[in-house]
Amino acid sequence: MQILETERLFLKPSSEEFAGPVANYYLKNREYFECFESTRSDSYYTRDYQKKAMLSEISNMNMGRSMYYYMTLKEKPDRIIGSISFSNIRKAPYYSTIFGYDLHHDLWGRSLAYEACDAAIKGVFSDFDLHRIEARVSVDNERSINLLERLGFIKEGMEYKSILLSGAFRDHFRYAIFNDDFTL
Repeated sequence: MQILETERLFLKPSSEEFAGPVANYYLKNREYFECFESTRSDSYYTRDYQKKAMLSEISNMNMGRSMYYYMTLKEKPDRIIGSISFSNIRKAPYYSTIFGYDLHHDLWGRSLAYEACDAAIKGVFSDFDLHRIEARVSVDNERSINLLERLGFIKEGMEYKSILLSGAFRDHFRYAIFNDDFTL
């Protein structure tokens, strides 16, 4: 899997060497992400847990089931500042995947998430020959709603009580973007 490069960022495919930096990244952002993600045990924020997660991600990427990128700033290529995931990659008849992302809270509002996600979406459409990318976003996550719409995602509807967050099933909007260059 190749490293993607944007004006300010490197998007690096999942690697076992990222386990420590990724654990540190999630620990530093824990309180900012908790309201939008499923409940995680304290072990999630350790190097050992993240090493196992990396190995699973690499296995899934090698089988063409998913794609994971970790973002770094070009001037600090060893510091993880975010992640992008394309999970549940499905071929015929769906040609689709589910998209997710996160970014270090200190870097919000600088269009880095847009820059990274735009490059990753173009890459996954091309590399995996997909027609559709889906995203779910909590109805109260205005930043992510704005990002999805800026990227060209279309709101398809509401999924009521669809994802368990902080002990309760919460409503989410479903969005999708399509690959106009898709051919069979």
